[in-house]
Amino acid sequence: MHDMTNKAKRPRWAVALAFVAAAFGLVTLKSGGEVLFFEGAGRQAAGDYVSFVVWFNFLAGFAYIVAAAGLALWRP
Repeated sequence: MHDMTNKAKRPRWAVALAFVAAAFGLVTLKSGGEVLFFEGAGRQAAGDYVSFVVWFNFLAGFAYIVAAAGLALWRP
């Protein structure tokens, strides 16, 4: 079990990076979701696209958010 006195202090850069990663993840999910799931301006703006690449980027948005949570929680 972890001792509470050994808890590492989270540096300020981790908080800033967590915010950036979360924002980037949300924007990635929004833009990828517009292309994949909705007929409209997002899909038209994408033009011709490679479905695998859009799916990969869309799923990577979740990874960005998980990474942001990890940075924000800063567990050893």
